[in-house]
Amino acid sequence: MKENLDNAGVARKVALLLALTAAERVMELRIMTDNFAAWMEQNFNLKSYQLAQLNNLPAEFRKQLGHAISNYLMQGYVLQFQKDEKEAEDPDFKELVVHGLEQWQDVNMEMALTPLFIRISYRDPQR
Repeated sequence: MKENLDNAGVARKVALLLALTAAERVMELRIMTDNFAAWMEQNFNLKSYQLAQLNNLPAEFRKQLGHAISNYLMQGYVLQFQKDEKEAEDPDFKELVVHGLEQWQDVNMEMALTPLFIRISYRDPQR
């Protein structure tokens, strides 16, 4: 079942991934690391502009994001995700901030002191 790309939807997807057996989780997260954008499209109800934004991210950044999330979840940690809510999403004025991206690139990393935190926020269009 696809989830919405919001705080509750991401939390449900993370809980589902963490509830998988280790072997099932490895298989699912391998798909994420192989093609993060395709995994997102398969697992979340993305609007057309969200899919376009995802595909317009630099390929190396998408790859790093997929690896970091996968490695973090393989350690059994709950991904910290926050997406600001807005009555009408403005597809042109978003910021994506990822804390811990570089630290979680290594599959053997155990950086318990460095959480992986993803935040999607809205910028002021006047800036």
